[in-house]
Amino acid sequence: MRKRQGGSVDVQFKPAPDLMLDVNGFYSKLDVANYNRSFYNQPGANLNAVDNDGKHVGVIPGAFTVKNNTLVAADFPASQFPAANASTPYNAQLYPAPVDQICRPGSNSSTAYVDVNGSYRASERLRISGSPGYARGIGETPVDRGYVVGLTGEGVSCQPNGLSPARLNFPGLDISQFSNVVTASAWGSHVETLDTEKYGQADGDDNSGGPNSRHWPAELDVKEKDSAAYLMANLSGNKWRAGYSALAGAVKLNDQLLRGTGGNPDLKPIRSSNYDATLEWYFAPKAMLSVGAFIMDMQSYVTFGTAPVTYYNNTFKKFNAYVIRSPPNFGATNKGVELSYQQGLWGGFGVAGNYTCTNGKADDGAAEVGSSSRGTYKLEGYYEDERLSARLACTCRSSFLAGLFSSSPQYVHGVGNLAASLNYKIDERYSLTFDVLNLNNPVLKY
Repeated sequence: MRKRQGGSVDVQFKPAPDLMLDVNGFYSKLDVANYNRSFYNQPGANLNAVDNDGKHVGVIPGAFTVKNNTLVAADFPASQFPAANASTPYNAQLYPAPVDQICRPGSNSSTAYVDVNGSYRASERLRISGSPGYARGIGETPVDRGYVVGLTGEGVSCQPNGLSPARLNFPGLDISQFSNVVTASAWGSHVETLDTEKYGQADGDDNSGGPNSRHWPAELDVKEKDSAAYLMANLSGNKWRAGYSALAGAVKLNDQLLRGTGGNPDLKPIRSSNYDATLEWYFAPKAMLSVGAFIMDMQSYVTFGTAPVTYYNNTFKKFNAYVIRSPPNFGATNKGVELSYQQGLWGGFGVAGNYTCTNGKADDGAAEVGSSSRGTYKLEGYYEDERLSARLACTCRSSFLAGLFSSSPQYVHGVGNLAASLNYKIDERYSLTFDVLNLNNPVLKY
């Protein structure tokens, strides 16, 4: 069970006529204590098992089914699997079935920040602003306990079942009470990661103007037509680092299949040049229709791939070439279009909506761009007057690549979210804001 709790606070005050200060803070903690128990078969290891001298000692199925050159079902008799004894170490490739139990009580992650914004009007023409802040992220697994045992001397029948659990059968064995097992491995660990950042920004705005400028301190009478259109273009750049999981240098190796996964500590930061253009049409009071297009040209993007790397095989006490799946840097492009609509209806009520369609791919043509849904849309109904503002919004997005865990892609199914907000203006100095998220209790599926 995952449970997230937190909150945010924002305080604005004006201690002097020319000084405005804003302090906002945020804290969120996700509790993810978890337990898993796996009971599985590894027929590939059973068939290809070798001893310490590299001699083939794999089992031979009594019956099997092959389709399109792929083994899709097999029966392995008990006579093919050696029995355990106290004097000889058991070959881990010959377990009819391993069983593992792992628990991580108290696992959690938290995020917090404090941000201060200030603006001071030093004179009629000079305004100075600044924004110092502090952010912190913590991920913690206080205890990670694991214990793995291997079943010995029993026959097994296995049949893959597509994306559903495979069918496993152990003739004559009660799997809830078996005792002919040996210890394969056990461990205990503690992991904690901490990321902190301090940042600041300072700006000065000089409105002194040029030789042909003129300052008008009095109020101006401004009139605007009900209908107007604007075309805007923007060029920008971004740079950010890859996730810690992708950067981690540790690898996880399968000594039997000579495969592994791991991070890549040599990853370069993700760099992107961004181009966008928007056409907006204000066709009535409080009404707007817009269309936009954008391109993100990422010169350095993090995707996933494989490469041969030599490691020491601890099971067979020799060096082997493993096929390691790890995240490399590639170029990537994400482009799309955006449509937006907003219009007031009657008595302060109105509607708004937008739709975004994107197409993101890495230059290798295989990987998708992370956090980029093919389609995202938002529908919103609102009410506004001089004191009260209320909104109810539904946001939906299609499935997307959430990121990499070590080097394996993680996808999130399409999901919708219902949220509401309420703002009440008490007077010129004070207002109350109330926000509610996840009103539909959405379920994330990976």
